[in-house]
Parts: sequence; structure tokens; C-alpha cells
Amino acid sequence: LDILTSDDARALFGSAIKAGKETGTPEGDDGAPSFLQESSSAHAAASPAAKAYAALKRSVGASHSLRLARLAAKVKLAQAGHFDKVLASIDEMIAMLRGENDADIAKRDQCKEEYAKIETNVAALSWLIEKNEAKIGKLTELIDLRNSQLDKTFGEIQDVVQHINDITAERMAENEAFFKAKDDDEKAIELLTSA
Repeated sequence: LDILTSDDARALFGSAIKAGKETGTPEGDDGAPSFLQESSSAHAAASPAAKAYAALKRSVGASHSLRLARLAAKVKLAQAGHFDKVLASIDEMIAMLRGENDADIAKRDQCKEEYAKIETNVAALSWLIEKNEAKIGKLTELIDLRNSQLDKTFGEIQDVVQHINDITAERMAENEAFFKAKDDDEKAIELLTSA
């Protein structure tokens, strides 16, 4: 600092650099450039801690994660050179997020397997339903055929019964006529033999 603030250095800087024009450095009380840091806001905004805090703050706004908010608070409150705890917290969070990611991947794979099994079962059951509906259709047609055959058979039975009744009545009438004719013939024979 003594070298930079010596009279020779000030004279050199005074002739080489117009006070605060090219460099943007603030001027001291004597018009010479001053290398004294007057505020830390520009430095703090460009510091790694401030950049980390800003990045975490954006991530918290997007994800609404309480863990990221806690980590952002730790970064904001951490003093320069005390990032070991913050880095440990970040490493811990990264490990936890990797574990959650692995668990999510495992759960996703499990869900895909279950979905595939369910899809296979649904396909098999759909095929069985389709097969059984076809079988039901065939059996319904067979039942209708058998019912029509049954109705036809009952009709034929009634016709046969009616025919039997008609034939029986006819035979009875013929039998009665035969016996009457036989009786008449026998009486005629008796009458002829007695005469």
C-alpha cells in the first residue's frame, strides 16, 4: 500500500490516468485516484455467496421447496470464509436429492411394471369376455333353435294325439258297425236256418 500511495506513484498515476475517467475509480480528496474500498455493496453482489444466494432464491421461487429456503438462509447468513457448513449442507442436500431421485426412479419403474401387468390382465380378460360373449351368442342361438324344435315337437305330438283320437273314434265306430253287422248277419242266419 505504501508503494501505491507514494508521491512518485501518485505522480505516475496522475500523468497516466486522468482522475477517474478511464478507470471509473473514485477520486480522493486531493483529486488523485483512490484505491480505498468505500462500500461493499458492489463487491457483495458479485461475491460467490451473493450469487449462490440469488440462485437459491430463484430456485425457491420456482419450486417452493422449504429445504432450499433453509439452505438459502444459511448462505445469506454465512460470513465470508465460513462456507464449510454451507457446503456441507449443500452436499447433504445433494445426497438427499439423489436418494429421492433414485427412490422416484424405482417407484416409477415399479409403477410401469404394475401398469404393464394390469394392461396384460386387462387384455387377457377382454379376450376372455369377447370369447365368452361369442360363446353366449352361439348358445343363445342353440337355445332358440331347441325352443323352436320343442314347439314344433309339441305341435306334432298334439297332431299325433288328435290323429290317434280320430283313428280310435273311427275304429270304435267301425268296430261297432262290424259287431252290429255281425249281429245282423247272425240273426239273418238264424232266421234262415229256422225257416
